[in-house]
Amino acid sequence: SKTIVTDRCIYIDIRPWGSMSTIISHTFLTHQKRPSVGVAGMLLCAILSDTLNLQGPTTTEWDRLMVATLSEIAAVDDIQFLASQ
Repeated sequence: SKTIVTDRCIYIDIRPWGSMSTIISHTFLTHQKRPSVGVAGMLLCAILSDTLNLQGPTTTEWDRLMVATLSEIAAVDDIQFLASQ
């Protein structure tokens, strides 16, 4: 059988945001957890990539908020330079 069987229900978090990394970042913060500098940097890069440097049509205010938060945690001063790399 090709059916997935689990012992417990599977939790799925789907939101109309520009990046799944925005959802993951939001989850960190709502659980009052601070991602490490490295994880914050990876999430930041993923959001910038998925949202075309926050210029893509699927970009939301949540994406912008998480980029601002993650750039502070990851100590990234120049988002434009990071996005161009």
